[in-house]
Amino acid sequence: MESTQILLNKCQVILVKQSWPVIVAKNGCFWTTFYINLFDKSPSYQLHFDRFAHVPLETLRSNVHFLAHSTRTGHVFAAAIGLLESPKELHEILKVLGKKHRHINLSAEHFEVVKDLLVKMIDDRLNDDEPDKNITMAAWRLCVTEVIGVIKDFAIEMSYCDSQLYAKMLDPFKDYKYFNFISSIVKNGITSSTYTKITELIIHYVKSELQLLHYNIISTKCNATMGHVIKALLQDYSTIEEFSKCSSNICMKSSK
Repeated sequence: MESTQILLNKCQVILVKQSWPVIVAKNGCFWTTFYINLFDKSPSYQLHFDRFAHVPLETLRSNVHFLAHSTRTGHVFAAAIGLLESPKELHEILKVLGKKHRHINLSAEHFEVVKDLLVKMIDDRLNDDEPDKNITMAAWRLCVTEVIGVIKDFAIEMSYCDSQLYAKMLDPFKDYKYFNFISSIVKNGITSSTYTKITELIIHYVKSELQLLHYNIISTKCNATMGHVIKALLQDYSTIEEFSKCSSNICMKSSK
Protein backbone atom coordinates (compact mmCIF):
# COMPACT_ATOMS: atom_id res chain seq x y z
CA MET A 1 0.00 0.00 0.00
CA GLU A 2 1.29 3.42 -0.88
CA SER A 3 1.44 5.70 2.13
CA THR A 4 2.43 9.19 3.14
CA GLN A 5 5.92 9.41 4.62
CA ILE A 6 6.93 11.66 7.51
CA LEU A 7 9.42 14.01 5.88
CA LEU A 8 10.00 17.01 8.14
CA ASN A 9 13.48 18.50 8.08
CA LYS A 10 15.52 19.01 11.26
CA CYS A 11 14.55 22.66 11.63
CA GLN A 12 10.84 21.84 11.31
CA VAL A 13 11.13 19.03 13.85
CA ILE A 14 12.76 21.40 16.34
CA LEU A 15 10.05 24.03 15.84
CA VAL A 16 7.27 21.49 16.35
CA LYS A 17 8.86 19.97 19.44
CA GLN A 18 9.64 23.32 21.04
CA SER A 19 6.20 24.80 20.44
CA TRP A 20 4.08 21.80 21.43
CA PRO A 21 4.38 22.25 25.24
CA VAL A 22 3.34 25.90 24.83
CA ILE A 23 0.36 24.94 22.67
CA VAL A 24 -0.86 22.30 25.12
CA ALA A 25 -0.37 24.49 28.19
CA LYS A 26 -2.21 27.52 26.84
CA ASN A 27 -5.82 27.50 28.11
CA GLY A 28 -5.40 23.83 29.09
CA CYS A 29 -7.56 20.85 28.10
CA PHE A 30 -6.33 20.81 24.50
CA TRP A 31 -7.76 17.44 23.49
CA THR A 32 -11.10 17.71 25.26
CA THR A 33 -11.55 21.09 23.59
CA PHE A 34 -10.47 19.60 20.28
CA TYR A 35 -13.07 16.83 20.37
CA ILE A 36 -15.87 19.10 21.54
CA ASN A 37 -15.07 21.50 18.70
CA LEU A 38 -14.92 18.55 16.31
CA PHE A 39 -18.30 17.19 17.38
CA ASP A 40 -19.80 20.66 17.26
CA LYS A 41 -18.50 21.18 13.72
CA SER A 42 -19.31 17.64 12.51
CA PRO A 43 -21.94 15.99 14.74
CA SER A 44 -21.83 12.78 12.71
CA TYR A 45 -18.27 12.20 13.87
CA GLN A 46 -19.40 11.77 17.49
CA LEU A 47 -21.68 8.90 16.47
CA HIS A 48 -18.61 6.77 15.75
CA PHE A 49 -17.80 6.67 19.47
CA ASP A 50 -20.27 4.25 21.02
CA ARG A 51 -19.55 5.09 24.65
CA PHE A 52 -20.36 8.78 24.30
CA ALA A 53 -22.12 8.94 20.93
CA HIS A 54 -25.25 10.59 22.30
CA VAL A 55 -23.83 12.53 25.24
CA PRO A 56 -24.69 16.25 24.93
CA LEU A 57 -21.71 18.47 24.19
CA GLU A 58 -22.22 20.50 27.35
CA THR A 59 -21.78 17.40 29.55
CA LEU A 60 -18.93 15.71 27.68
CA ARG A 61 -16.25 17.17 29.94
CA SER A 62 -17.69 15.19 32.85
CA ASN A 63 -18.03 11.92 30.92
CA VAL A 64 -15.34 9.44 32.01
CA HIS A 65 -15.25 7.62 28.66
CA PHE A 66 -14.82 10.87 26.77
CA LEU A 67 -12.08 12.04 29.12
CA ALA A 68 -10.29 8.70 28.83
CA HIS A 69 -10.39 8.86 25.03
CA SER A 70 -9.12 12.45 25.02
CA THR A 71 -6.27 11.47 27.34
CA ARG A 72 -5.29 8.53 25.13
CA THR A 73 -5.26 10.78 22.09
CA GLY A 74 -2.98 13.19 23.92
CA HIS A 75 -0.52 10.43 24.82
CA VAL A 76 -0.44 9.09 21.26
CA PHE A 77 0.05 12.52 19.71
CA ALA A 78 2.80 13.40 22.19
CA ALA A 79 4.50 10.08 21.39
CA ALA A 80 4.26 10.85 17.67
CA ILE A 81 5.93 14.22 18.16
CA GLY A 82 8.65 12.54 20.19
CA LEU A 83 9.38 10.20 17.27
CA LEU A 84 9.56 12.81 14.52
CA GLU A 85 13.31 12.23 14.30
CA SER A 86 12.69 8.49 13.84
CA PRO A 87 10.35 8.47 10.81
CA LYS A 88 10.36 4.70 10.26
CA GLU A 89 9.40 3.96 13.85
CA LEU A 90 6.80 6.71 13.80
CA HIS A 91 5.36 5.36 10.57
CA GLU A 92 4.89 1.92 12.11
CA ILE A 93 3.10 3.35 15.15
CA LEU A 94 0.77 5.42 12.98
CA LYS A 95 0.18 2.39 10.76
CA VAL A 96 -1.00 0.36 13.75
CA LEU A 97 -3.16 3.27 14.92
CA GLY A 98 -4.75 3.56 11.50
CA LYS A 99 -5.60 -0.13 11.37
CA LYS A 100 -7.23 0.10 14.80
CA HIS A 101 -9.64 2.65 13.33
CA ARG A 102 -10.76 0.48 10.41
CA HIS A 103 -13.81 -0.86 12.22
CA ILE A 104 -15.14 2.69 12.63
CA ASN A 105 -15.49 3.04 8.84
CA LEU A 106 -14.22 6.61 8.67
CA SER A 107 -14.13 8.42 5.34
CA ALA A 108 -11.44 10.60 3.80
CA GLU A 109 -13.62 13.62 4.60
CA HIS A 110 -13.47 12.78 8.31
CA PHE A 111 -9.70 12.96 8.27
CA GLU A 112 -9.73 16.25 6.38
CA VAL A 113 -12.00 17.77 9.03
CA VAL A 114 -9.70 16.49 11.79
CA LYS A 115 -6.61 17.85 10.06
CA ASP A 116 -8.10 21.30 9.41
CA LEU A 117 -9.42 21.65 12.96
CA LEU A 118 -6.15 20.52 14.51
CA VAL A 119 -4.16 23.02 12.45
CA LYS A 120 -6.59 25.80 13.37
CA MET A 121 -6.37 25.07 17.10
CA ILE A 122 -2.58 25.01 16.97
CA ASP A 123 -2.59 28.30 15.08
CA ASP A 124 -4.95 29.88 17.62
CA ARG A 125 -2.74 28.87 20.55
CA LEU A 126 0.50 30.19 19.13
CA ASN A 127 1.22 33.80 20.05
CA ASP A 128 0.69 36.16 17.14
CA ASP A 129 3.55 38.39 18.25
CA GLU A 130 6.12 35.61 17.93
CA PRO A 131 8.55 36.52 15.12
CA ASP A 132 8.78 32.93 13.86
CA LYS A 133 5.08 32.09 14.02
CA ASN A 134 4.67 31.77 10.24
CA ILE A 135 7.63 29.41 10.00
CA THR A 136 6.41 27.42 13.00
CA MET A 137 2.91 27.12 11.56
CA ALA A 138 4.32 25.97 8.22
CA ALA A 139 6.13 23.18 10.08
CA TRP A 140 2.97 22.28 11.99
CA ARG A 141 0.83 22.16 8.84
CA LEU A 142 3.28 19.76 7.25
CA CYS A 143 3.51 17.68 10.42
CA VAL A 144 -0.25 17.39 10.92
CA THR A 145 -0.87 16.71 7.22
CA GLU A 146 1.65 13.88 7.12
CA VAL A 147 0.69 12.31 10.46
CA ILE A 148 -3.03 12.36 9.64
CA GLY A 149 -2.21 11.17 6.13
CA VAL A 150 -0.48 8.00 7.35
CA ILE A 151 -3.30 7.21 9.78
CA LYS A 152 -5.85 7.76 7.02
CA ASP A 153 -3.98 5.50 4.59
CA PHE A 154 -4.22 2.56 6.96
CA ALA A 155 -7.61 3.37 8.48
CA ILE A 156 -9.36 3.25 5.12
CA GLU A 157 -9.00 -0.22 3.67
CA MET A 158 -8.47 -0.85 0.01
CA SER A 159 -11.74 -1.81 -1.59
CA TYR A 160 -12.23 -3.52 -4.93
CA CYS A 161 -15.65 -5.11 -4.70
CA ASP A 162 -18.41 -6.22 -2.34
CA SER A 163 -16.88 -9.67 -1.81
CA GLN A 164 -14.52 -9.85 1.16
CA LEU A 165 -13.20 -13.22 -0.04
CA TYR A 166 -12.26 -11.79 -3.42
CA ALA A 167 -10.72 -8.71 -1.83
CA LYS A 168 -8.52 -10.90 0.38
CA MET A 169 -7.37 -12.83 -2.66
CA LEU A 170 -6.35 -9.58 -4.36
CA ASP A 171 -4.65 -8.03 -1.32
CA PRO A 172 -1.18 -9.47 -2.16
CA PHE A 173 -1.27 -7.52 -5.44
CA LYS A 174 -1.50 -4.04 -3.94
CA ASP A 175 1.29 -2.82 -6.19
CA TYR A 176 -0.98 -3.35 -9.19
CA LYS A 177 -1.75 0.04 -10.75
CA TYR A 178 -5.45 -0.62 -11.28
CA PHE A 179 -6.07 -1.66 -7.66
CA ASN A 180 -4.17 1.36 -6.37
CA PHE A 181 -6.35 3.50 -8.62
CA ILE A 182 -9.50 1.98 -7.10
CA SER A 183 -8.06 2.46 -3.61
CA SER A 184 -7.36 6.14 -4.28
CA ILE A 185 -10.98 6.68 -5.31
CA VAL A 186 -12.23 4.97 -2.14
CA LYS A 187 -9.97 7.14 0.02
CA ASN A 188 -10.13 10.48 -1.75
CA GLY A 189 -13.23 10.36 -3.92
CA ILE A 190 -13.40 11.33 -7.58
CA THR A 191 -11.26 14.34 -8.41
CA SER A 192 -10.35 16.21 -11.56
CA SER A 193 -7.36 13.91 -12.08
CA THR A 194 -9.42 10.70 -11.84
CA TYR A 195 -10.45 10.76 -15.49
CA THR A 196 -6.90 11.36 -16.65
CA LYS A 197 -5.63 8.46 -14.55
CA ILE A 198 -8.24 5.98 -15.80
CA THR A 199 -7.48 7.00 -19.39
CA GLU A 200 -3.77 6.40 -18.79
CA LEU A 201 -4.57 2.99 -17.28
CA ILE A 202 -6.71 1.98 -20.24
CA ILE A 203 -3.99 3.04 -22.68
CA HIS A 204 -1.42 1.11 -20.61
CA TYR A 205 -3.32 -2.18 -20.47
CA VAL A 206 -5.28 -2.11 -23.73
CA LYS A 207 -3.43 -2.48 -27.01
CA SER A 208 -3.66 0.88 -28.68
CA GLU A 209 -2.25 2.86 -31.56
CA LEU A 210 -0.95 6.33 -30.74
CA GLN A 211 -0.77 8.98 -33.42
CA LEU A 212 0.68 12.46 -32.97
CA LEU A 213 -1.52 15.13 -34.52
CA HIS A 214 -1.03 18.85 -34.95
CA TYR A 215 -0.45 21.06 -31.89
CA ASN A 216 0.98 18.12 -29.89
CA ILE A 217 -2.41 16.41 -29.70
CA ILE A 218 -2.17 12.62 -29.39
CA SER A 219 -4.87 10.44 -30.92
CA THR A 220 -5.42 7.01 -29.34
CA LYS A 221 -7.09 4.21 -31.27
CA CYS A 222 -8.11 1.11 -29.33
CA ASN A 223 -10.96 -1.24 -28.50
CA ALA A 224 -12.51 0.63 -25.57
CA THR A 225 -15.74 -1.28 -25.07
CA MET A 226 -16.48 -1.88 -21.39
CA GLY A 227 -16.18 -5.66 -21.58
CA HIS A 228 -12.83 -5.53 -23.37
CA VAL A 229 -11.39 -2.92 -21.00
CA ILE A 230 -12.39 -4.91 -17.89
CA LYS A 231 -10.85 -8.09 -19.30
CA ALA A 232 -7.64 -6.22 -20.08
CA LEU A 233 -7.40 -4.66 -16.62
CA LEU A 234 -7.98 -8.00 -14.90
CA GLN A 235 -6.24 -10.27 -17.40
CA ASP A 236 -3.80 -11.63 -14.79
CA TYR A 237 -6.39 -12.14 -12.05
CA SER A 238 -9.30 -14.47 -11.58
CA THR A 239 -12.84 -13.18 -11.62
CA ILE A 240 -15.57 -14.83 -9.59
CA GLU A 241 -19.28 -15.23 -9.17
CA GLU A 242 -20.27 -15.47 -5.53
CA PHE A 243 -23.41 -17.29 -4.44
CA SER A 244 -25.13 -17.26 -1.07
CA LYS A 245 -27.79 -19.75 -0.06
CA CYS A 246 -29.98 -19.84 3.03
CA SER A 247 -29.21 -22.86 5.22
CA SER A 248 -32.78 -23.10 6.45
CA ASN A 249 -34.89 -25.94 5.04
CA ILE A 250 -37.87 -23.62 5.02
CA CYS A 251 -36.22 -20.84 3.05
CA MET A 252 -35.42 -21.79 -0.54
CA LYS A 253 -34.00 -18.43 -1.55
CA SER A 254 -30.52 -17.96 -2.89
CA SER A 255 -28.79 -14.91 -4.24
CA LYS A 256 -26.03 -14.31 -6.72
